[in-house]
Amino acid sequence: VRMVKMDSPYIPGFLAFREFGFLAQLVEEQKKTEPNLTPTILMIDGNGILHPNRAGIASHIGVELEIPTIGVAKNLHMLPELGDVDKKKLTENLPEKGSVFNLTTVTDGTILGCALRTSESGVNPVYVSIGTGISLE
Repeated sequence: VRMVKMDSPYIPGFLAFREFGFLAQLVEEQKKTEPNLTPTILMIDGNGILHPNRAGIASHIGVELEIPTIGVAKNLHMLPELGDVDKKKLTENLPEKGSVFNLTTVTDGTILGCALRTSESGVNPVYVSIGTGISLE
């Protein structure tokens, strides 16, 4: 664990430009000091391909570090290609803990990620998407 000072503000859609360097440095240091503990997959607090540019911080880290990644985000980018998906529709389609709602493009049905309800008491899902090197299956 290390405290870092962020020099740039958070701008939605550009998280990788703000946080990539710090995260990559931590993983690289871990690989050098304890190579036997190097993870085979990383879950990143941010988006993978469920992103306006189809490459959020989870994709960026996975490609650069050559480790498969999954993005797990707290907020959904409201992408036009997802159609009429909104918070109310998601809540209605996630009735219980463990419920999943695939987030697909309206043009060709490509699955960009999914909404996952993680608790019985909370209704706000997390948004899971492929970073790189893995599928959602």
